[in-house]
Amino acid sequence: RAVAAGATDALPATVLAMVEARLAALPAEARRVLRAASVFGETFWAGGVVALLGGAAASDGAREWLRALVDREVLVHGAAPRFLGEEEYVFRHTLLREGAYATLTESNRVLGHRLAGDWLEQQGEREPMVLAQHFERGGELRRAAGWYGSAAELAMEGNDFATVLERTARAMACGAEGEALGALWLLTAEARRWRGEITDAETAGREAMRWLPVGSRAWFGAAAEVAVASGRLGHHELLTSLATELSAVRERGGRIGGPQVIAMARTALQLLYAGRYELADGLLERIELQATRFATHDPRVAARIYAAQATREKVSGDPGSYLGLQGAAAESFEQAGDLRSALAQRNNVGFACLELGAYADA
Repeated sequence: RAVAAGATDALPATVLAMVEARLAALPAEARRVLRAASVFGETFWAGGVVALLGGAAASDGAREWLRALVDREVLVHGAAPRFLGEEEYVFRHTLLREGAYATLTESNRVLGHRLAGDWLEQQGEREPMVLAQHFERGGELRRAAGWYGSAAELAMEGNDFATVLERTARAMACGAEGEALGALWLLTAEARRWRGEITDAETAGREAMRWLPVGSRAWFGAAAEVAVASGRLGHHELLTSLATELSAVRERGGRIGGPQVIAMARTALQLLYAGRYELADGLLERIELQATRFATHDPRVAARIYAAQATREKVSGDPGSYLGLQGAAAESFEQAGDLRSALAQRNNVGFACLELGAYADA
């Protein structure tokens, strides 16, 4: 009850002692099986227990003890096994799992989590946080960092920006390096921007650019984040130097790709708001040559081009064209499935309607 009420984050020693006394009455091999099972958590699988106990040589004995422990009401069968062909079991009570886990030595605990991570990865475990936590506890920090990064990407898809930041921080704490570290900084920058933490977004974006290969898809994504943040913060010199850097990057064959077009379009938009029209027009001229190609094949890129063009029409004093292009951008975002950007873009469409006095439409 104290744990449930939040008064403590660990089970009282007396409770664990009672559970351990019950477990101590079991045969040694049964206790060994339960210790291995406890590494997985409350739910585990026969194949995983066998893997932790030494593989094929331990298979028959471990499986017999698992069935016997069901009879002794220590375990129950899982209702819907997660892995095809694997017998799933659940500890009858979480205290039994905690008690078994508490009897592991530290070295066995580390080894157990590493082996559990290996086994789950081989089975196709789809929850990256599960794998990340096993590998972190198992001392496989580089692998843990990779899975924390995957978990952060899932949180971003689910619009859970606080969790994105938590998971990228854990990945960095596990020692992510190089391009992997740059990808984590990029996720951090995007999450910070959506939370309105623009100064932190700019810092994270610049870190991402530092670690990512120049001219890569992710590097262009980081450049776009820096452009948006620096524009909103009024850091116009940084924005100007970024525009120059983007223009200098040349992709193979001399043809700019979608990520570069997006970065240039978002930078041009910020330059227009900053009053740097000549520099913005230079970027727009380059990307508009690609507009037809992307309008057909990549609506996400087309949306960014339309949004930049709309802003150019706005500062040129053409509210009608501004409205039309903002609407095209919103529709392209929706077509691309980018719902966050589509919703933000609808605000721009509403503002364009206000500019024309179409208040009901706005």
